[in-house]
Amino acid sequence: MKYYDDAPIETMSDDEDNMVFHYKKGSFRAHESKEVRDMAEGRVNAAPGLFKSLVSTTGNKLTFIAMIICFVVVCMLAMFSRDYSDTAGGVRFSVSAFSFEDRVYASLELKAVQGKNVYGGNYSVLLECIDNEGNVYDKYETATAYSEGMESLHWICGDYDSRNIRATVSWADGESRVLVCGITHK
Repeated sequence: MKYYDDAPIETMSDDEDNMVFHYKKGSFRAHESKEVRDMAEGRVNAAPGLFKSLVSTTGNKLTFIAMIICFVVVCMLAMFSRDYSDTAGGVRFSVSAFSFEDRVYASLELKAVQGKNVYGGNYSVLLECIDNEGNVYDKYETATAYSEGMESLHWICGDYDSRNIRATVSWADGESRVLVCGITHK
C-alpha cells in the first residue's frame, strides 16, 4: 500500500477486472433544474412543431429570417432574369453579347435537349448588330451542319452605339427562330 501525507492510497490490483461505481440517485436531484433532471433521466422535451423550434431562440429566429430573405432574393432573381434562349427541333439556342473596348462580342450556343429527338441537319445563322435607332449596321451569316452535342458560334463586331444582337437560326426544312439579346456594356 502506498502512502501520501501519512494517509493510505488505495490501488487496484492487476487481477481485478471490473470496477464498481457507486453514485447517488436520491435527494441531490431535487436541487437540480427540471431540464437537468429530465436529461439525467433520459426524457427529451422537444419543441412542439417545426415552426416553434425555428423561432425558439434568438439565434434560431435570426437564422430563420436570413433563410426567408435568401429564398425571396433567389425567387425574385429567377422571375426577373432574362433568358435569351429558345428551343426548336430538340435543340436549345441561347444568345449572349457584351461590349468591351469598342467591340461587341456575341455568342450563339446550340445544345441538344436531353430526352428529345434532335434534328441533325444543315442550318443557317444570321447574327445582326442593331443600333439605338433599330438599324442593322453589321451582320454575320454562316451555314453549317449540326450534330448532337454542343456547338458555339462567336462573332466580333464594332461597337457603334449598339443596343441589341438579333440571331436568326433557320433550319433546312424552313423552320426558323429569332432571338434578340441586349448587349451588356462592360
